[in-house]
Amino acid sequence: MARKAAYHDVKRIGKINGHVVLEPIFTDGETHVIGIPQFILYKDGKLRWTDSMEESFEIMDKFFL
Repeated sequence: MARKAAYHDVKRIGKINGHVVLEPIFTDGETHVIGIPQFILYKDGKLRWTDSMEESFEIMDKFFL
């Protein structure tokens, strides 16, 4: 899923609201401008991208502040 969106890999960063949170990452050492960060959420055998800025910001607040 991340590779289809041009990312190189993912990193598991924790859990929020019952979802495992995966951070799509680049591994080439270059700076990539992507806009508002998106995360991949995993729950009940299903993957999905974050679906709003608010959801992305909630994840950033929990894991990166």
